[in-house]
Amino acid sequence: MKISGAGDGPMPLSPAAEPEQALPLVQGEARPQTPGTDADVRPKHQVLLCRAGVRLLAIPLSVVIEAVPIARLMDLPLTAQWVLGTLNLRGTAILVIDLAYRVTGQSEAVAKTDLILVCAATASRIGLKVSEALDVVERSVTPIVAQ
Repeated sequence: MKISGAGDGPMPLSPAAEPEQALPLVQGEARPQTPGTDADVRPKHQVLLCRAGVRLLAIPLSVVIEAVPIARLMDLPLTAQWVLGTLNLRGTAILVIDLAYRVTGQSEAVAKTDLILVCAATASRIGLKVSEALDVVERSVTPIVAQ
């Protein structure tokens, strides 16, 4: 499955509850936007809705290069717990992170149905392990703040 994007640089992730609502992360909780609030004036972006563990997240389509099935990864010693390893994708080493662990702090076991979203980073590419890719929609983007 190939997902094309404009490649105009990385944007922050945004959680979402239903395809109809964008959800900002507020002190660790997701809240639906109320009509008439700042969400109505924020610019909208095409995003790929995906599930990472129990969280539904939106990744800007402009940074998604392609989605590949989970594959055997090479371990990297002495790395953060959310780093799963590197993927050899057609001769290019791509760092793969556990998106569920990075966002929630809780790791999910790797399943045969998991996907790696290959995304454009500042000077290279990075892989994001997700449970599933759901849909491409147009939404306002609210950053998730690292805790």
